[in-house]
Amino acid sequence: MKKFFKIILIFILILIIAAAGYFVYIKYIANAGDRDAFNAVPEDAIFIVETTNLSKAWTTISESELWQHLASTPYFSDVNSDIEMLDDFLKANAIADAFLNDRKLIMSAHMTSGVNWDFLFVVDLQEGAETVKSLTSALGMIEGYELTTSEYKAENELFSNQIYLLTNSTNASDKTYICLLDNLILISFTGSLIERSLNQKNDKHWDNNKNFQTVMTEMNSRKLFKFYFNFNMLDDFSKTFLTEEDEIVTMFSKSLNFSIFDFDLKNNKLSFEGIAKLDTINSYISALAKVEPGKIRAHEIMTDQAAIYFSIAFSDYITFYQSLLDEYAAGSPADYTEIQDGIELVEKLLKINMNDDFFSWIGNEIALFKIRPMSEAEREEDIVIAINANDIDNAKTGLNHITEQIRKRTGVKFDIINYKNYEINYLSEKGLIKLIFGKLFDRIEKPYFTYIEDYVVMSNSQDILLKVIDDYISGKTLSHNKSFVSFKDEFEVKSNISLFIQMPKVYTLLYHYTPKENLESFLENKDMLLSFARIGFQLTSSDNKFKTKIMADYDEEALFDDDLEVIASDAGNELSNIGFEELNFKVILSEDSLKNNGSFTTYYPETTTVYHEGLISGNNLNGLCRSYYESGNIKSSVNYKDGKVDGIAYFYYDDEVSTVLAEVKFLEDKIIDYYQEFYDNGAQKAKVEYKDGIADGAVEFYYKTGKIKIEGKYKKGEKDGKWKFYDENGELMSKEKWNDGDVK
Repeated sequence: MKKFFKIILIFILILIIAAAGYFVYIKYIANAGDRDAFNAVPEDAIFIVETTNLSKAWTTISESELWQHLASTPYFSDVNSDIEMLDDFLKANAIADAFLNDRKLIMSAHMTSGVNWDFLFVVDLQEGAETVKSLTSALGMIEGYELTTSEYKAENELFSNQIYLLTNSTNASDKTYICLLDNLILISFTGSLIERSLNQKNDKHWDNNKNFQTVMTEMNSRKLFKFYFNFNMLDDFSKTFLTEEDEIVTMFSKSLNFSIFDFDLKNNKLSFEGIAKLDTINSYISALAKVEPGKIRAHEIMTDQAAIYFSIAFSDYITFYQSLLDEYAAGSPADYTEIQDGIELVEKLLKINMNDDFFSWIGNEIALFKIRPMSEAEREEDIVIAINANDIDNAKTGLNHITEQIRKRTGVKFDIINYKNYEINYLSEKGLIKLIFGKLFDRIEKPYFTYIEDYVVMSNSQDILLKVIDDYISGKTLSHNKSFVSFKDEFEVKSNISLFIQMPKVYTLLYHYTPKENLESFLENKDMLLSFARIGFQLTSSDNKFKTKIMADYDEEALFDDDLEVIASDAGNELSNIGFEELNFKVILSEDSLKNNGSFTTYYPETTTVYHEGLISGNNLNGLCRSYYESGNIKSSVNYKDGKVDGIAYFYYDDEVSTVLAEVKFLEDKIIDYYQEFYDNGAQKAKVEYKDGIADGAVEFYYKTGKIKIEGKYKKGEKDGKWKFYDENGELMSKEKWNDGDVK
């Protein structure tokens, strides 16, 4: 963006210098130029932005609410004076407006190396060659820049073109390359892009590209802005911001050719609507193009901590699956054979029928979610899959049969966990999900799964699955997030592919998994990037192509609101006090074991690792009882009196130095006086007053640095009175007033 303004400013400076002497000549004498600006763009463009009226485009951008917000952000601090100069000049100078009015500007992005990309700008002055030449003298008069020239002979050309290089007098690395090509001005910060443009200047690549011309014809609108995206370049482009190959990116890159969008900038939204042309390569997307779109609904049951929501939807799964097999058979016979052989082998080994036990109950949507990391233990590969069922009872019957057959074959026994009335089971057959759904889901192996409404919800992390259940029960779902719902309602209810991104939560995701050595550059533009709170992308099949929509929702308060949400969550979700209230840690021994007075020791199954050790007297636990992690590190030290927890209990992190996690005071199995929790560095995390087993009284939460985060009160287990929230600098962020658990 800063490069864009630098180029525009240089262009305006040229106009300022040249305008007085040449305005009349340009407007009334010169012959019209005839070289098409689009064909000056090299064929390897990643994306192209086009406007046919520079003056009107700038007015539209500069007067928008979105731009007013962006111009005030720290990201633009070092170009603000240039922006103001540009704006003032265009509004006050009729000559410059005459130059820019009805002029076409094309901005294209290109890879310049394996991991870098840059822009080429093409401005069509619509004037004759002599007029353009008259502007060259102005280049040497731009204050603060040194002008040099070089000759470049394009491939298969007899004559060379002159390339002008403007070098900042105080910063030699600040270079701008300019070439005057008939009625066009070519500008870039990378000289090779100018050369690539000159090499194909007479090829008419875009005129001869049938796929490109097809979507151009179908998008024959008169919008001020158009946006072109070349999906064939997506794989290369993704390497500039992804650390490894991504299956979703590869799918789009191989399946789609060109997409052309009309671009609108309204209020606080960037909106792109257009058409995407399918490539000839067989894929998931080409299979979806042949089926009717389905309703997207997984947000109704999914936690609002979802950073990424990727949905594949269809009117009928069996039709889609057969279409997918046909695509594999036509385009990748080896993959088709692997799938068919894999299913046949699984059915033979497990004595199941995949159609009856799995495929037949799949409804209209398969959704993939990536949840914002809530702890250091979460892994990059931890994801959630939500599969809509046309009959949830049939789904339960089919999956129960599969898991039972896996248990019989492998001998792996998993006791079903009942968590808050939701049964959690385990699909322990490695590679089964990938076999069913393909490489898109290859990160999920041996998933845990449960049932929420008419969805089968799977994850390779049991903890994340518990988080999904917790948030569903408490109503903290995407469907109860008003901002998300309002944004989603801008898209089609039924689609084939939908992608929704909550940027502040994606930031947490990227920050969590980005290597430390890359964090500095990653953090540089945090505030501006995250102000685009939500980004959506949707493909909806229509006559063997896709109607396409992209939208970005700007909200300058998004990062603040998300920070406040994370801070507020500390008042419940991140603490362990509920587990201590429910005595989840309590040692329960059998009646026969309690008959043996004296010391006792229990062990983890099939190991010699101690699980519990303590004393029994009077057929009850009495005195100190210790429990241990499987690592052998101490987990808790709890006092018992006649079988009930009584006295101060200590709970520890799983480390070798016995760092205290929590200190809790009990009386006859109930928390009294206080509950204290600590960070793994020993700093206090929270202190809550208790009465008769229930939070009642003052509560304080702290940052890891020791500064106050939240202060408030509980009354009989519910929030009550004034609650205050602070940032890490100690500044008050927000206040709430509560009355018996309801916020006023």
